[in-house]
Amino acid sequence: MTALFQQYSHHHFQALPNILKAADNFDKYGGISKLNDGLFEVVHRNPIAATRFGIQLLHRHSNLKSGEVLLAWDGTTFPIRLADVAGGQLANIVPTIWGLKPGSADFVPLEFAFVTAQTCLMPTLDSDLARDVAVLLHAHGLERMLGLAILPQGEQVGLEATFGRANVVMSAQAFNPMSKRVEVLWRMPVPDKRRRCIQQCVQECVIVEDWPHSPLHDGE
Repeated sequence: MTALFQQYSHHHFQALPNILKAADNFDKYGGISKLNDGLFEVVHRNPIAATRFGIQLLHRHSNLKSGEVLLAWDGTTFPIRLADVAGGQLANIVPTIWGLKPGSADFVPLEFAFVTAQTCLMPTLDSDLARDVAVLLHAHGLERMLGLAILPQGEQVGLEATFGRANVVMSAQAFNPMSKRVEVLWRMPVPDKRRRCIQQCVQECVIVEDWPHSPLHDGE
């Protein structure tokens, strides 16, 4: 097993709240705009890295069994047993979402993606950016609520829907407005000469009652 997966904690992932609880907790804090000034300073110190990573609302859509990780491939994220991955392919699995290790200032991987020579290269987590974001989250008591994620390519907002234990990301523009959308990923604020811009949401989770979704949307 590589050092990457030794950093991963099944217990840490299982301790994440469902999407509704995560959104409710963050709303009670005041939402992403309350972090704007602090994140502006992070961007000022890390202008290049801040274009590659966003602020992630940490949550889980379903339970994972011991030995499983969430793996993204071509717009779909699904549980897979690491033991089922060919040994020579483990190096092609890279982290995409990180959360702070409980009781520390270190980010550890929570979700992963499978990449090949034909797919885009994923950036590795920038240590300076991670350090500054960790300090900010601890200062606001958000170390268990928010994390970091690689930003998707393009400008369209993604819409994530859960079917069983698989999460599918589609273009939000393909659907009529839905009341039960939860913002889960935001770009860092863009420095502006006149003001400090509010973060732009780049991904949402949708909760539709008659879609076959995980029970973790509604409780647990």
